[in-house]
Amino acid sequence: MALRSHQLLTENYNVPEEDIMFDPLVFPAGTGDQNYIGSAAETIEGVRLIKETLPRTKTILGISNVSFGLPAAGREVFNSVFLYHCVQAGLDMAIVNSELLQRYNSIPEYERTLAENLIWYRGDDPVAAFADHFRDKAPKTSAKTAKACHLINGCLWPSLKEAKKA
Repeated sequence: MALRSHQLLTENYNVPEEDIMFDPLVFPAGTGDQNYIGSAAETIEGVRLIKETLPRTKTILGISNVSFGLPAAGREVFNSVFLYHCVQAGLDMAIVNSELLQRYNSIPEYERTLAENLIWYRGDDPVAAFADHFRDKAPKTSAKTAKACHLINGCLWPSLKEAKKA
């Protein structure tokens, strides 16, 4: 699909390659839905293939979709590990709440392994192993998140409402 889109955009509409962005989409990896097993790894591979085949185009992903359904503390870790691997594959841009990310190297090795097992669906039941580990843990960024929510609800949201009325 990317090749055909690229051809149409560059040949029929004269869009410069550098102005084309592809979103290979990401599905929730932690729901246990058979349709989505391995989809995180497929998304990473999709990014790699797009960058290999069409290196002058850009890639973009909404990162947090991949962790839908996982415990909150686990989402922070999973999103961070997933983003790391996407960037290694060539991802150019990400839609992400940066306050909810952790540096890959600061994540404990065991937790990185749990996340990577879920990405590549390794082991007997990587969804259960990941969820069990994080189920009773508190998110590490809860104070930052609360502050961000306060700013949105207390300051920005009324401004947006007023702008909409104008």
